[in-house]
Amino acid sequence: MFVSDGLVIPTDRTVLDGSVWAFAARVYGVWAVNTCRVVYVERTDRLAAFAHGTLPVHGVRGEERFEVRHHDDDRVTFTIAQASWPPSVWVQLGLPLVRAYQREFIVRAGRVFRRGVREG
Repeated sequence: MFVSDGLVIPTDRTVLDGSVWAFAARVYGVWAVNTCRVVYVERTDRLAAFAHGTLPVHGVRGEERFEVRHHDDDRVTFTIAQASWPPSVWVQLGLPLVRAYQREFIVRAGRVFRRGVREG
């Protein structure tokens, strides 16, 4: 695994059902360790997608789906869908900051995706 723009990416670019990973992220000056498990993987000729769910050592509870789709008109799209909720009163108090960080994560993930496509 390596970190690119704050995101953890498998070096072999393979995501396996049941894989677990942990990463540390600096969120507004505080280090947080986050853990996730891949809950499913989808692969077809024109779709590569997976979803991971958070494990107990994570700042929020929830799931994210990452999808790359090659459309018939030759467009390629990258989509992230997420659902999460605060597991504690402390996270609830900081929820506006948590949501801002999640939006920032989506922007960074898009940059990493575009860079990966360019590097092939």
